[in-house]
Amino acid sequence: MIKGCDMNIKKRFIIYFVLIFGVVCAMGSFSVWSNLVIGRYLDNDFPAAIESINKAAYLNVIAQLIRYDDEVLTQAARNYAFTGEKKWRDRYFEFVPKLDLRINQALEQTNNVDAAISESINSSFVTCRFRNAGN
Repeated sequence: MIKGCDMNIKKRFIIYFVLIFGVVCAMGSFSVWSNLVIGRYLDNDFPAAIESINKAAYLNVIAQLIRYDDEVLTQAARNYAFTGEKKWRDRYFEFVPKLDLRINQALEQTNNVDAAISESINSSFVTCRFRNAGN
């Protein structure tokens, strides 16, 4: 009876050992696989995502500066139309190159076919705005 019991305990020990060993091997394999997937992401996709975020942030700053310069141009044209003072005309023409620079910086960062159209529209808009202001 003791021999049969020992054999039963030995079989249970071997079965438990094999089960635990299998679970540990499965978890280890999953861990290695997930590390490989994460490593591929960090090597390939992650730098591209960071570059995309940096480009979007840069374009956002440029867009804010464009809005500011446009507001300055609009206000200068409006004030020149109401007062006829030379200082508003000078301020307007001081900010035209700044706005053009900002727009060109934004266009350099985009690979859009509409870039040429946007540049043409902006040039026409600046010219028309000042002509309407009384120049």
